[in-house]
Amino acid sequence: MSTELQRQEEGQLMAKERNYRRPYYLVNGGKENYEIRVFMPGVSKDRYKVSLHRNELYVEGHKDTAIEPAARWLHRETDTSDYKLHLQLNVDVDADGIVAKSEDGILTITLPVAQEARPRQIAIS
Repeated sequence: MSTELQRQEEGQLMAKERNYRRPYYLVNGGKENYEIRVFMPGVSKDRYKVSLHRNELYVEGHKDTAIEPAARWLHRETDTSDYKLHLQLNVDVDADGIVAKSEDGILTITLPVAQEARPRQIAIS
């Protein structure tokens, strides 16, 4: 096998590989819903992916970076890694009522607690 072909294959593998980092996030909970604010600067509104599988919430954000891969940096303060967050939910949520909105690099996800999981008061007769 020629060295040129081997270098090309290595380059293709590196191009497919992505670097992820865990974003900063806040969770506020109540009796009726939970609100999760995920901070992902540099991610545009159409580059988010939010999914719920059983009781696990997955959030991904891909940055739109126009940085040339062959550039040699002396110093760089911005990170080009994409974001990935995986949260295990400890309460049942209503999957049909989940709302996600993005504003200024902050993704806000509202998870309504399922009706059967909400606390209720029982009348005593």
